[in-house]
Amino acid sequence: MIDFTNWTKNEKLSYIFEENQSKMFPGGRFNWIECLLSDIKTFLNGIDDFLRQNNSGKGGGNLSVPILVSTALEFVAALYVGRTQYMDIENKCEKCRRTLSDYNAQDNIKKFATKYFPEYYNEFPEIFWDGVRNGITHLFSPKPLKMNDQVVRFTFFVESRHTQSWACTEANTTYININVFELYEILKISIENYRNELQGDNEEIQNNFIKAWDSIETYVRNIDRSDNKSKEIDKLVSEVKSNNNKSILWKDKKKNVKEVQIEIKPGVSKLTNVNSISNTSSTLFKNEK
Repeated sequence: MIDFTNWTKNEKLSYIFEENQSKMFPGGRFNWIECLLSDIKTFLNGIDDFLRQNNSGKGGGNLSVPILVSTALEFVAALYVGRTQYMDIENKCEKCRRTLSDYNAQDNIKKFATKYFPEYYNEFPEIFWDGVRNGITHLFSPKPLKMNDQVVRFTFFVESRHTQSWACTEANTTYININVFELYEILKISIENYRNELQGDNEEIQNNFIKAWDSIETYVRNIDRSDNKSKEIDKLVSEVKSNNNKSILWKDKKKNVKEVQIEIKPGVSKLTNVNSISNTSSTLFKNEK
């Protein structure tokens, strides 16, 4: 673990915000969070175009956006509290594949949301996390919550950016109807509030950020020979060594891929000089004609 005991405030802020402080995150560590926000915004812009064209096709992000927001929220909450699942890795239980630490995502979310969410939204972090994140991740739809004869159900809708989320009660069920555009704005505001405090004199949250980020940046999953993945690693390494820049997603071996150069940097990869990619079919779409 990194020792920052004697760091000055400027050294800590440099670690958190400045570019070229990390080989994995050359654009800056906090900037990685803002890149995640930008990813979600790009997706929402696509939804906006979809709606303005009066497209009646299925989908629209009312499932995907809550998943992305939950992912970002868990990440920043862990940084705020200073506790990730990659800490205390030496106490890891190999049998259950879990870290024996006091990491608890829901507790992290509660602390972060209570501190940085806008008023009213910060009053219900635990039922939001359990109903939305745990529901969508494990049940592929929001999880209904029941206490005695009272039921709470979350639904998501995609409308104008200016349509407010709302709640209503019918019989013994309370419906929380959330516009995904507003959900993103809540996340964005909370991260902006967090950033502002990080840039100030709050040494505790600066220390928490550094501890948590270091545990993520330095983590490497060790695979031993008893793990089934070891055979896959052997095969992958062997095939790539024998055919560098190997294309792994193309099903049709008669593909025509010429002069494709892959520029790889830590945390970044991109294709350059692609002159010709044709006569291809991908295993990702093998059932489509």
